[in-house]
Amino acid sequence: MRTLSTVFFLLWTVGTTSAADIQKMAVTPEVTSVKTLSAYQFVICDSCLTPNALTQIKKPVSAPAAAIRLTQPPMIVAKVEALLQKTAPEKSIEETRRLVVVNFRLNQYAMKGGEKAKIASAASSLLAADRLRIKGYTCDLGSKVYNDRLAIKRAETVRRDLHSLGVADAKMEVSGEGLCCYASSQRSTNRRVEVTEIRKKSAP
Repeated sequence: MRTLSTVFFLLWTVGTTSAADIQKMAVTPEVTSVKTLSAYQFVICDSCLTPNALTQIKKPVSAPAAAIRLTQPPMIVAKVEALLQKTAPEKSIEETRRLVVVNFRLNQYAMKGGEKAKIASAASSLLAADRLRIKGYTCDLGSKVYNDRLAIKRAETVRRDLHSLGVADAKMEVSGEGLCCYASSQRSTNRRVEVTEIRKKSAP
C-alpha cells in the first residue's frame, strides 16, 4: 500500500512541473550556423571558404636568384667570388723548345752516320727534359699512307737511340705525319725527325 502511494506521488510531481522548471533543469545547447547543401555535397560551416574562394588563393612566389644575390652584403659576395676563383683549376699552356733535328735518306728510316752525333751532343738537354715529343716527317714523294708509316718508323728509330742514352720511355711521346709540315723546299731537309722539349707553364 505504501509502495503504491509513493508511485502516485511521483507521477503527480512530474505532471505538475512547469515547462519553465524543465528548461532550467535541461542543458541549453549552443546554436551553430550549419546549413545543408544539395545532394552529393558536404555540410559546411558559414565561416568556411567556398570552392571559388579556395581557387583564388595563390602560392607564395619565391624571389628570383638575382634578387636574392643583390640583397646580400657586397663584402660577402666579393669573398665568395674570390674563393671560387681560387678553387678553379689553373689553366696551363705548353712551351716548346726544339732540341735536335735528325735527317734521313729517301725511303729510309735508318739514321745517317752523322745524325747520331747530333743526338749525342744534345744528350744533356735531352736527359734533363721533363717531357719530349719525337715527331717524324717525310718529303712529298709517295702516297699519304706510305709516308705516314715511314714517318712513324723514323720517329721510333730516334726514340730507341734516346732510350739507349738513358732517356726514360715514360717521358717520350712518338708520332708521325707524312706529306705535311714541310720545313724547306728541299726534299732532303723534309725527311726528318724533330725532338722537342715540352714544358707546362701556368697561364697568367
